[in-house]
Amino acid sequence: VGPAFPGTQFKIAEDGEILIKGDGVMSGYHNQPEQTAEVIDDDGWFHTGDQGALEDGVLRIAGRIKETIRSGGKSVVPDEVERALCSHAGVAEAAAVGLPDAEWGEIVAAAVVPAPGAVLTSQALLEHCQRELSPHKRPKLIRLVDSLPRSHYGKVQRAKVKAALTGA
Repeated sequence: VGPAFPGTQFKIAEDGEILIKGDGVMSGYHNQPEQTAEVIDDDGWFHTGDQGALEDGVLRIAGRIKETIRSGGKSVVPDEVERALCSHAGVAEAAAVGLPDAEWGEIVAAAVVPAPGAVLTSQALLEHCQRELSPHKRPKLIRLVDSLPRSHYGKVQRAKVKAALTGA
C-alpha cells in the first residue's frame, strides 16, 4: 500500500490487524453507534479487518482477517497458499479457503484453475506444495475447477469457493 498519508497513522494490532487513525478516516457509521463501536476503539483507531505488516513505515496488506485459516492453532493466510499454487507452471489461478475439521478446527483447501493446455492433477499440486509450504499451510484438499466464482467487481467469492469444496 505504501506509507501513510500526512495526518494519518497506521498501527498493527497483536493479531496482525491493520489499525488506522487520522483526519481522513471515518468517524463512524451514520446513526449506528453499535456498528461504530465495533470498528472504532476507545482510542479512535479504526479496525480495518485487514491483516498486514509495517516494514520501514510502509504498509503491506496480507489479506482479510476473516479469511485467515486457523488450522491446529496456527494462522494460514490464503494469499500465501495461492501464491505457492500459482508458482506451478500448470496453474492459471487458485483460491484457498478453510474448511471445518473436527481435529484441526479448519483444514486448508483450494480450488485451482489449470492453465490452458496444462495436464494437471491434484496429487501433482499436493507434491508441489510440499516443496513450497510449511506443513500446516499445505492444502489437504485440492479440487481442479474450470473457473473461480467472482463478483461483478471481479473479486473471487470465497464463500462460494468454500461451498463448492464442501459440496454445500
